[in-house]
Order: sequence, then C-alpha cells, then structure tokens
Amino acid sequence: MVGASFRVKQNMAESTPAHRRPSRRPPWHAGLIVLTLLGGCPRDPLREARGLEQAGEMVAAAEAYRMAAKRDPANLAAWDGAVRLFCEELARVGECLSTLDLELDLIGNVVRHTAAYASALEQRARARLETGMAAEAQSDVERAMKVTPNRASLYVVRARAHLARGDKEKAEKDLTRARQLDPTQAEANELIEVLNAAPEPEDRFGGNTEP
Repeated sequence: MVGASFRVKQNMAESTPAHRRPSRRPPWHAGLIVLTLLGGCPRDPLREARGLEQAGEMVAAAEAYRMAAKRDPANLAAWDGAVRLFCEELARVGECLSTLDLELDLIGNVVRHTAAYASALEQRARARLETGMAAEAQSDVERAMKVTPNRASLYVVRARAHLARGDKEKAEKDLTRARQLDPTQAEANELIEVLNAAPEPEDRFGGNTEP
C-alpha cells in the first residue's frame, strides 16, 4: 500500500504541467524582488533628467539636472543641462543664479557659463534699478564684470546705478568705457546725449542766471 501510494504521488507530480508546479527558487530571490521594488537598483540622475526634458517637464528636468550636478560636480553635462534650462529655456533669473553660484562653489569657476552668469546678473541689476535698489544693482553688475569685464552693457547699467545715486561723473566714465568697448552701444549713446543736454544743477535752479 505504501509503495502504491508513493507511485500515485510520483505519477501525479510527473503529470502536473511545469508552469503549475511549486516554484523552487533560492531563498534570496524574494529579497531581490523587494529591493528592486523599493528602488534598490542604482538610478542614473542624468538619464532621469533627460527623460523629463524629453517629456516636456522642463522645471522638473532643470531641477533633476541640478541635483545630478550637485551629486557629481564633475558631471559637466548635468551643469550644462541645468544652466540651459534655468537660464535660457525657462528664463528664471533667480534659479539660474542659484545654479551658477552652486557651480562656482563646487567647481571654483563658471568658465563654461560666463555669458549666462553675466546675463543673469545684468537682468537682476536692471530689475533692481527699477525698484530703486541702486546699490544692490551696482553690486550685481560688478560681480558680472569679474567674469566678463568687456561686456559693454554692464557699464551702461552701472552708469544708471551711479546716476540713481547722484554721481554723474562716475556715470560718464562708465558710459565712455561702454562706447570704447562697443561704439554702436545704442543705450550708452542715448544716455550720453541726455546727460549732455541736461542743464547743470545751478542753471536748473537759477543759480547762475542774471537778474
């Protein structure tokens, strides 16, 4: 009876389709599945950023590029992606500058992105001038001058900051420098014409007028 029972079980096992038989996986297999589901496999932040950009998720992509650059400062492609999206595509001056400041802190320079750095600082300086923050605007411009000293428009913006603070002499020097760097700089030429046409303070208030 025992032998017959054994043969019956053996025959049943052999007749059961392979896909219905109990799995005999190694004990570590379940753990591997859990690790995979929980993100145990290493991620590629740069690939994720590119995927987000291709999907049109520009803000998320820019942040992912910056995170990838922060994790690996030597990853120049990540810096390029973050600067391109924040500074050019999205035109977010604040995020652009924070990214470039981070690059400056972690790498020690912004040689690859000097134009973007100067442009963002100039934009913020102009915005600050419009709200009466002349000193802060001048500070931004002078930071930009350290990386792009031959950018004519920076001298024009600093001239405006000098004028806002009542220093016409320094403004004229900056405008002259701007014209030396770029004789076709329209904004500099217009400001110089305005300054030349403006009466002196004593004439404006009748200080030198004859009775």
